[in-house]
Amino acid sequence: MLRSGEATIRLVGSSSYGRPVAVVSVNGSDLGEQLIAQGWAVPATKYLRSDPDRAGRYMSAYEDARTNKRGAHAGAWIDPEKWRRGERLTCERA
Repeated sequence: MLRSGEATIRLVGSSSYGRPVAVVSVNGSDLGEQLIAQGWAVPATKYLRSDPDRAGRYMSAYEDARTNKRGAHAGAWIDPEKWRRGERLTCERA
């Protein structure tokens, strides 16, 4: 996708830690949405409360990627948020 045009970065707010939150697009296509649709990213909807349309598109793309086992969803999978809380796949347990 990045080879097809110039990237545009639009700041849309900040996280609870004060980090900038931005939308990156290439030729008008949302890079985050594309990564989610391909199964290589997970939507962080808590940062999208002010943009429910985009949150909806991201969640729809995520559900479609999961249903069709794209990207990381093709194999054993655990949501990164659950992993950070200590949940592990069977293959990760010692």
